[in-house]
Amino acid sequence: MMSKASRRGLLWGLVGATLTAPALHAQAGDFPNRPVRFIIPSAPGGSPDILTRLLTDRMAKSTGRQFLVDYRPGGGTAVASHYVARQPADGYTVYYTGPSFTVTPAVNRQFARSLDIRTAFDPVTLAAAAPFLLVVNPTMPVRSVPELVAWLRANPGVANYAANPGTTPHLLLEQLRQQLDLDFVAVSFGGEAEGLQAVATGRAQLMLAIIGPARPFIDAGTVRVLATIGSRRHPALPDVPTIPETGAAPEFKPADIWLGYVAPAGTPRDAVLWLQREIAHAVRHPDLRDVLVEKQGFEPVGSDPDSFRDAILRDLDRYTRIAQRSGLQMN
Repeated sequence: MMSKASRRGLLWGLVGATLTAPALHAQAGDFPNRPVRFIIPSAPGGSPDILTRLLTDRMAKSTGRQFLVDYRPGGGTAVASHYVARQPADGYTVYYTGPSFTVTPAVNRQFARSLDIRTAFDPVTLAAAAPFLLVVNPTMPVRSVPELVAWLRANPGVANYAANPGTTPHLLLEQLRQQLDLDFVAVSFGGEAEGLQAVATGRAQLMLAIIGPARPFIDAGTVRVLATIGSRRHPALPDVPTIPETGAAPEFKPADIWLGYVAPAGTPRDAVLWLQREIAHAVRHPDLRDVLVEKQGFEPVGSDPDSFRDAILRDLDRYTRIAQRSGLQMN
């Protein structure tokens, strides 16, 4: 039986698409000729919900087709992932994927055994991406990554970093710790906002954060940004170097946080390409771009499906190796 949240999501998405779509009609045999469902692996109100509702509203306006938003929270992303994998591969089910899409199977072997994301889904598009920022408490006597590394080595076991267990920031900081042979530990603070507050007040010394939530702390001077760990500098912080540019961690590979969409494996290629084209068009529209860039710190991408597949496989391999070496995998 569908949950109340799921019914509300379907109703909201259908009403939004109906009210905003122009009076255009799909011809018989065209894709899509009935509503396309976008599955969200979390409850209404979060970032995945906001992004997807804005996205489907924009797609409805530009295509005249209908799009539904359906919520399937539970078990991290396990409930939604298994649900989508069982749906008909006809192009009418699209699944929102965020950082946990590749992290969950990397740290949870039971999930990985029950569902292989490499074969269960067909990538559609990497919609948007953003680099993590390496931020520290401003009272720390460091203003660069080399200075931070030197301080951590001179003060072993003193520092801790804010990161929920089994998340992307946790794995990436564990990899950095291993590669540089540093001695600091993870402390969970319940979420990114709480982690930033912990760094700002000195209960944690450092963390990886997304620019959107971190920007108020940065502007207030309550956290200090040392670097991004993304593939390039963020346009909103052009003076902040990337980790490779600092020269402090030559073996550390850049890592971006991405938001994307996949479909059940076997979805017709023409349907995948139609969805990719329309999602890419929507995320680049000024209405969505303003929300993504100004409020969340994400840059629109709209990649082709094959490029997104490469990103998924690369991240899954990286996070699996980190989890294995760090002893973070659960049976």
